[in-house]
Amino acid sequence: MLWEIVKAYFYTIIVCSIILFSTTFLLEYLAGRIFIQAANLMISCAILYATFWFEGDKEKNYVQFGRIEPDLNWGLKAGLVGMFIPMITMLLLIAAIVTKLPDFIVYYKLINPHINMLINIFIPSLDPSQISFVNIILTAALYLYVPISCGLGYQLGYRRISLSEKMVYVDKNKKNAKKK
Repeated sequence: MLWEIVKAYFYTIIVCSIILFSTTFLLEYLAGRIFIQAANLMISCAILYATFWFEGDKEKNYVQFGRIEPDLNWGLKAGLVGMFIPMITMLLLIAAIVTKLPDFIVYYKLINPHINMLINIFIPSLDPSQISFVNIILTAALYLYVPISCGLGYQLGYRRISLSEKMVYVDKNKKNAKKK
């Protein structure tokens, strides 16, 4: 469980870093920042969703053959464990704010490329004295996409419902019915 979430989370960070740094020319425009954030968040959710969809599908097979007992909340539990990684960085951010180290705020934003633009909304300044407790709580709440994506992916994988198939493949019967 832990290895899958760590691997997916770090893969997300790498892909989102590449997107963020390759599209820096868009950062001066509001629409560009919205585009970068939307792309990074969609990719982050998709990577976590896909990882746990396959885990749910695999677990369904194990349950069918009596190897394990069903646990439909496993994806949510794994996602909550997966929030451990960003919460470590959040604790370091709090320590940097308390000790008045503005440099770590820059590092914090860079090691969280998947929600970088949203972090900039809640922590716009590099001055630690201007960051309130409410801003820290709102920034921590941004990481809730991790258990939501993992839980949803696992549930749909367990039930063998594929969102990608529903979006990509068109049922020929429905297509013919629309023509008539």
